[in-house]
Amino acid sequence: MNKYVLSLLCVSSMSFAATPFIYHDFDEAMQIRNYPKAFALTNRILNYDGKQFFELGRSLYNQYNPSVLPSRSEPIIPKHIHQIWIGGPLPEVFKKYIDTWKQMHPDWGYTLWTDENVRELFPLHNQSYYDESEGMGVKSDLLKWEIIYRFGGVYVDVDYECLQPLDELHHLYDFYTAYQPLDAFFVQLGAALYAAHPEHLILKHCIETIQDDWHHKGAPKKSGPCHFSKSFMAVAGENGSRDIAFPSFYFYPLGSKERVLRRSQWVREGAYAIHHWAMSWMPINTRRQEFRTFENERSSKVWND
Repeated sequence: MNKYVLSLLCVSSMSFAATPFIYHDFDEAMQIRNYPKAFALTNRILNYDGKQFFELGRSLYNQYNPSVLPSRSEPIIPKHIHQIWIGGPLPEVFKKYIDTWKQMHPDWGYTLWTDENVRELFPLHNQSYYDESEGMGVKSDLLKWEIIYRFGGVYVDVDYECLQPLDELHHLYDFYTAYQPLDAFFVQLGAALYAAHPEHLILKHCIETIQDDWHHKGAPKKSGPCHFSKSFMAVAGENGSRDIAFPSFYFYPLGSKERVLRRSQWVREGAYAIHHWAMSWMPINTRRQEFRTFENERSSKVWND
């Protein structure tokens, strides 16, 4: 058996019971001391206040991290996993990651949205933008905001590996997500994983303001992490909502430019999942070697439109 697949199976078999939350200081878990220019670059390139956004995340984390927040008896966020793959058959390379979510959450609902069943969602609030876009990255963004807004649950990219169950978080929060690692030099949320109850205000804002960012070039600003971050800044925590953006370590322990997996260490230290940065919507020569086995020619041509 492939050693990598075996290691995934071993981790899964050991981790069905979630380990108690392990607290890490927000600044340390973000490794902010290693990226002194992140605030300035965020201000200049993404056009919002990077320091203010970082401090918002720290404040919400200190107020709402699982070590200080009492759990509720019933889940607020539905225990349902949503994933998306459109534009062709699901590549084989992602199936091992999808399986980790099913193994860790055997009693949860699961939906993979594809070209075949996504039409059940139409018309979208942003249907005209969806129809206009040729890029699968942008189309997927438009879908995922509306899917969780309608149904609730957790959205996860197909290149995400689950390390431990998320049940506790669905009893604690109205909304949760995580910051991206700062090795991209910007203070922004990751758009590859987030969870919410139906009709959450952050997602409502995210959906209703797509038109404001549609003029931008590139998925990150138009519909992805940058757009998502601005919606979080605008309404997170309003009306007493338990909203949190975890520091990057918990859901993005592998930096976007890192290659070395320290899976066992990350499990011991309390990480929930690993994003493997497939970048399937980008040109093939920009992807990690593992994810160069499938073509996405049409989408990759317009990834920066």
